[in-house]
Amino acid sequence: MTLGRVRESTGVAVTVLPGLEEARLTYVAARRWTAFSARRLLVVDIGGGSLEVAAGALDRPEIAESLPLGATRLSRRFVRSDPVHPEELVALRVHALTLLGPLAERIRAHPYEVVCATSKTFRNLGQLARALPEAPTPPHTFGFAGIDGRTAPVLTREALDVVAGYLAATTARQRSRLAGLDELRARSVVAGSQIAALVMQAFGLNQLVLAPWALREGVILTEMARRDPWPSAAPPDDPRQRRAVLDFARRHTWDEIHARQVTTLALSLFDQTSALHRLGPAERGLLEVAGLLHDVGYAISQSDHHKHSLYLIRNADLDGFSARERDLVANIARYHRKALPADRHAEYMALDDDDRTLVRRLAALLRLADGLDADHFQVVEAATVVDRGDHLRLELRARDVPDLAMWAAERNGDLFELEFGRHIEPVAVDVT
Repeated sequence: MTLGRVRESTGVAVTVLPGLEEARLTYVAARRWTAFSARRLLVVDIGGGSLEVAAGALDRPEIAESLPLGATRLSRRFVRSDPVHPEELVALRVHALTLLGPLAERIRAHPYEVVCATSKTFRNLGQLARALPEAPTPPHTFGFAGIDGRTAPVLTREALDVVAGYLAATTARQRSRLAGLDELRARSVVAGSQIAALVMQAFGLNQLVLAPWALREGVILTEMARRDPWPSAAPPDDPRQRRAVLDFARRHTWDEIHARQVTTLALSLFDQTSALHRLGPAERGLLEVAGLLHDVGYAISQSDHHKHSLYLIRNADLDGFSARERDLVANIARYHRKALPADRHAEYMALDDDDRTLVRRLAALLRLADGLDADHFQVVEAATVVDRGDHLRLELRARDVPDLAMWAAERNGDLFELEFGRHIEPVAVDVT
């Protein structure tokens, strides 16, 4: 059915994703799934018509390429015998390496902490590697744990070479009897295994994480961000500020879900403690921006990332923000963890007295909110503030027992107690 007929029958206009956009979206999904396990990430995906490759150190890839090296495309062009003739394999390999060469130079220019393979072709090859006695794949290895708690198997170059060699010697009938291969995959898996092995060879890779999140999850994550790009119920009037903050965040290593959760919790705490801090909408807006940007320092290093966040925000070109607002946001973000504001901190002392007070009060709230999502898994869904005079009781609604969140929130309540004279007592009251 053509796309025109689909539109006529359903009223839905269907568009075909360009290969580069497919590469970008797959990278977005893999970046989110691997969470903090990789500063530099490489993602490869073998489809039917093309090979997508994306790489980078931020939420958006620095490299995104689509090459006409899909398993079905190569099968139709080169694999004519059953089993495949050695000369056909030679022609396939020469063609693939010719196209991979220029990209391989760019990929090899950087080391990668994690390399993800996201397609069904790679998953099939991983299943075959675990099933073949000849393939060096220990059956009880832990694998790679992603942000959703799922464990993905790891496919080594040695195991893939064994699988590719084995498949090249089989007939389509023999391959159709292998577990996990339907008739279509049985026809194309020889070419798929060859291109997979050649990718590892050309890029100098030793192992691949067979990540479960791919294009579909990338589309969902991107659409969620588009539909709800700002967590506040009352975003700033200036759309330039909103766009500048989000663009800046996405250029850096940004755990968007965690940043949104911390911001939502911080704004809720702000609204519930207004009698203590006596701040208004403008200050609430600064807290919101600091919440969204508090972890951008991960783009430089996980260690001391709060200090790196201070530097990046102070020096950012944030359209619509004054130099003072930028300095305030930077300082608030800086104190979301570790050291409290002190006279020895030059950027903090460069502020006037009133602004230093504002930083302490907003950072106290951000610090608490960050503790409530200490594991970045959004276990705590909401926090209700109950003022008991000498202390504040935080009644937590959570999706699981929030032991880490309660410990972290109590620890992170140090600045709040100094500024407002109230000790923080987190309590789980509704655990589902």
